[in-house]
Amino acid sequence: MKHRWTYTLLLILAVCVVKLWLMPLSSSFWVDEMATAFVVRFGPAHESLGDVAPQAWRSLYYYLPLWASALPGPIEVIYRLPSTLAMAGTLILTALLGNRLAGRGAGWLVVFLCLALPRLDYHAADAHPYALGMCLASAALLFLVRWLDAAHGLDAAAFIVCASLLWRVHLLFWPFYLLAGLYTAVRMLCRETPAKVGQVALTWCVLLLSVLPLLQETLSLASEAPLHAFAPPPTLFALFQGAELPFLIVVGAAACLAALVGRWPSRSSPPVNAVVLAAGWLLIQPLAIYVYSVASGNSIFVDRYLSLNLPGVALTATLAIALWIPRNHWQPAAALIGILALAVSPRWSATVGTHGDEHWRQAAQAVNEAVRGSPVPVLCPSPFGEATPPVWRSDYPLPGFLYAHLFVYPIQAAIRPLPFDNLIDSADDVAQNAISGAREFILYGTEHGVDSWSSRPAFRTFRAKQLGSFGKVKAIRYTAADAPDQ
Repeated sequence: MKHRWTYTLLLILAVCVVKLWLMPLSSSFWVDEMATAFVVRFGPAHESLGDVAPQAWRSLYYYLPLWASALPGPIEVIYRLPSTLAMAGTLILTALLGNRLAGRGAGWLVVFLCLALPRLDYHAADAHPYALGMCLASAALLFLVRWLDAAHGLDAAAFIVCASLLWRVHLLFWPFYLLAGLYTAVRMLCRETPAKVGQVALTWCVLLLSVLPLLQETLSLASEAPLHAFAPPPTLFALFQGAELPFLIVVGAAACLAALVGRWPSRSSPPVNAVVLAAGWLLIQPLAIYVYSVASGNSIFVDRYLSLNLPGVALTATLAIALWIPRNHWQPAAALIGILALAVSPRWSATVGTHGDEHWRQAAQAVNEAVRGSPVPVLCPSPFGEATPPVWRSDYPLPGFLYAHLFVYPIQAAIRPLPFDNLIDSADDVAQNAISGAREFILYGTEHGVDSWSSRPAFRTFRAKQLGSFGKVKAIRYTAADAPDQ
């Protein structure tokens, strides 16, 4: 029976990975993934990146899609593949942590709880640093637990390496060190480790010295925060959602209900240090980003910057299940979680999944089809919020970062660049100059950019017709009012 459940879980796992991770790989990039492709192709030293948070592009992550680009296949699949592999590593490492903290066999619960988190599945098919960050954080915490359990020097060295690399993947991963420090302090204060004070102090000194240069880069990025703040001020409800507390409440309530129905006695509570690690992993990243956003007034409270906490959500939920459900029911519970994750997954009828709701590839194809054989100019509002004067200018050179989408999915027409939106001085003059001399043109960009510029008076004298439906990307063909219908 035990092996039968193992085979069943492996089958469900394979189906989950195919449906939730692999099927979206070939779908269109969204705008930030096209930024990744631009950085990989032109390097972080490209002159157009110097005006747009140059610290962010020095991430170690970009070496992975660079090396992957030597592989054959569609650019979307190749660039996303490192994230898929990193997320697979995250599942394995977090499962090992679950086995150590909750007991042997809890790893299956961790794996399927991870897969039941749509935000985590999203990053498994996203050409961005967040899956790699989760993998390194999981590895660092596993080695930290192993080191504090047995005081082996190799585990301490592995913890230092993984933890020091993490901040070099993304500058907003700094709250992780608060979590690792808190867990270490709890183990030391409770005297639950054979590691000596001197060993702990030496290990942390080496780690802090290794990441000290990253502190200056992070502070310099913070000084430029007003240029890159693009999210609304976070509310307490947003923090509640960002920490995935609704998911945790549902899982905990379901486990409690199952215990009542099955009349199972509750097990002993997990050790304090296990609760601190899991709950800290769950809360510290979103709480730190929340406090920074509220205190500074420069909100960066968006899902992807909170993503480092997602394995911690699964680990915390595993501890909740282990509190109520007997060990011999963990594998059936894991199978049920996996089946539910598949059942609520959208678009079962599609043979290829979609990654996000920006269909740039399809929109570019429609624009190229519309302009084929004719001198119709294409007006392109930049999809990046940094595209405002003085960084943006009417003669902005291409290829350039602010128009990275034109490099990834080229438009075969004369390009007339526009800023991110019309909230600039002389917006009417910019709009008039963009359509100067044209009796027909196409406005192509994000929903926000196209809607913003189409509201200017200069566009109202033209007839407008959308070229298709492309999610949050729009392509509208404008024709002079006195021109014959096509």
